[in-house]
Amino acid sequence: METVLVGIITALAAIGGNYFANRQAERQMVSEAKLQLREPRKRTYSDFLLACREAHTALVEVWDEETQEADTRRIEHTIDQHRSALQRTLAAVSLEGPEMVSDAASNVVKAFNDLHHTALVWNMSGGDTHDDGRPIGISGDYTGEVRAALDDYLKRARQALATFADK
Repeated sequence: METVLVGIITALAAIGGNYFANRQAERQMVSEAKLQLREPRKRTYSDFLLACREAHTALVEVWDEETQEADTRRIEHTIDQHRSALQRTLAAVSLEGPEMVSDAASNVVKAFNDLHHTALVWNMSGGDTHDDGRPIGISGDYTGEVRAALDDYLKRARQALATFADK
């Protein structure tokens, strides 16, 4: 009876040891796979972030300190100048994935497109003018939605690049 009990305990210990060893090996394989994906993804995510920051910086430069407004024609033109880089790098992020990063990147481009649309509609409507005849531009935080979407994108990209070693 004792021999059987010792055999059962030994078998359970062996099964438990194998289970934990297999779990560790599985975690190691997942971590190695993420590391292999990390560098190409990091480059792709970085290219998109750079294109977005260049477009955002160009939009911020449209701001006129004197009038405290941004000329809607210049906003429209600036986004048009950066549209191909935004679309090209968005496509790369969409192919690279995962979906949470791709969706966040799409939201950034949507924020740029929404701002473009606002400027376009303003320009097509003729807009209003100041007393001296200058067109009234957009005032306030006109790039706020772009910045918020970029912040979310950056958060999602960092999550996707994280490995067990980062935690």
